[in-house]
Order: sequence, then C-alpha cells, then structure tokens
Amino acid sequence: MHAPAVPALARHALAVCGLTVCALVVCATAAAAQGSTVNERADSLVEPSSASSRSLVHTRELRSQGPLRIAERNPLYQLFLTPMVSGADVLSWGESRILMSNAYSNIFEYNQSPQLRQLFDVERLQTTVVLSYGIAPRFELGLHVAVQHDWGGFLDPLIQGVHTTFGFPNADREKVDNNDYRLHLESGYDPVRTYLDLPSGTAVESPRIVLAWQVAGGPEQRHALALRTTYKAPVGTARATRHRADAAVEVALRRSTERTHLHLSAGAVTINAPARLDALMRGHAWLASLALERSITPGFSLLAQFSGG
Repeated sequence: MHAPAVPALARHALAVCGLTVCALVVCATAAAAQGSTVNERADSLVEPSSASSRSLVHTRELRSQGPLRIAERNPLYQLFLTPMVSGADVLSWGESRILMSNAYSNIFEYNQSPQLRQLFDVERLQTTVVLSYGIAPRFELGLHVAVQHDWGGFLDPLIQGVHTTFGFPNADREKVDNNDYRLHLESGYDPVRTYLDLPSGTAVESPRIVLAWQVAGGPEQRHALALRTTYKAPVGTARATRHRADAAVEVALRRSTERTHLHLSAGAVTINAPARLDALMRGHAWLASLALERSITPGFSLLAQFSGG
C-alpha cells in the first residue's frame, strides 16, 4: 500500500530482509452434521453426484495453504491501517483459529532532496497474534494484536557485504554508520517542519477488529468469495500509532483445481492522518494482491505472490 500524495516520498532505495515464522492452530469446536443419500444401483458407485462434483474433491493435504499473510512494512504507513492479505475462506460456525507470527525486517530509506530529508534506518521485530472465531454460519470475527520492537540491529554489514559481492546498488547505506537507529522525516526547506521522529523501543500497535462474510463457496469448494471489513481502534502506544481510527474493506477470491489455486484480492483503506502529514498522505489508498499456489505434498505448497497498491 503506497499512500504518499507527492513523489517527494519516492525512495532512492529500499532494502528489506524479512524472516517470518507462522504457527497456525485450528480448533474445531463444533461441526454441522451432513446427510447423504446412497443409491443402491451399481452405476452410482462410479457416477459422482452433481453436488459432489462441485465440491473440492481433493483431501485436506491438498487444500490451499495460501495466500501469504503479509502487510506493508514501511514504518510511516504502519502508523495507520495496513491491512493484512487474507484468503477467501471463512471459518465455519463454532470453529476457531489462533495465528501467531514473528517478522524481522531491516528497513533503510534515505532521501536528501530539496523537499524532504528522510532517514529510516531501523530493524524491527514484530510479533502478531490473530484470534478468529466463526460466530455464525458464513460469518467470522477476528482480533489482531501486535507488538513491535525497533532498534539499530545487526544486519547492515551483512546486507552491504552481499550488495558489494554481487554488484548490487547499495542504496546510499555507505552514507550512514552501520547498525545505527534513526526514524526521522522532515521538510527540506525553511522553516523546517518535522513530520516524523520516533525513538527506538517497544510499542503496542492499535488493535484491529475484522468481520468476514463468506459470500459464496467455502473451504470445501473449488471456489470461494469473501468480503472482509477491518476497523483499527484509536488506541495503542504513541510511537506505534497516531491514535486515529481507520477502516478498510477487501474482497477476496479463490479458484482451485485439484492441486492449483489462484488467489485474488482487492480493497480500499482510509488514512486518517494528522494535519501535519496532510502534504504527504492521501486520505485513502487502494490495495491488491495476486497469488498462484501449487500444492506439492500434504501441508506443502509452492506459492508466488505479488501485492501492491
């Protein structure tokens, strides 16, 4: 999601190294009984019914594992609502899920233009817990809670070494000391106006409430269509939020064959920025995601994903 209204925030370079480990626990607390009829004729043993032909006939091992649950990592955008890419499958009534993830990022953005002076030089560890529950048939309610820790880190020499070895651009990293911390953005003209200046440390992000509706299909079908709305509460630690409410809406679609899954999503988000950031931020942004997944073995898939906005 890119929200700047002017090209002044166009970055000379961005290097992000992320390591994400996700643990997913699914607890089935209730299940709906399903009836079936048996045709005693011999040909019924080889002729699938029309209902079963529309169902996802492959087993649990070949179900979709995607898309990747990723969100924008830019520290400025993360002060507002940055929706996480989600799939098109909604939990069944009474089913619950706990998703825990850790993401470690090396973020460097350097800009010394007549309009802006920017230095984002930070390593961030973000721990996220997502609790979801099927509150009714075809409806799911979720709560996202996250804690972030920013510091100077240790990856700068490694990244510069890789860039030098393979001849990659170094994104002006040589202009600042390695493993220093800075999260600063100000105007490049007089009078100087500070837009962002955040200290290192640990902070609690604004909680997010997500309501999802399974419009069509579902986990057992070859297709699924879902509508998600997200609300960001205006609470949290000052260095991790601007204490302003935001909202987002997203439409997600999945289309599956026996082993191949296509994931599409698109949506919009409000950006309720404070007055001092009006020159840099739009009032809203669009986002979209495309992912192609190939199931290989039980619980293992190859997935290519693009997200932007």
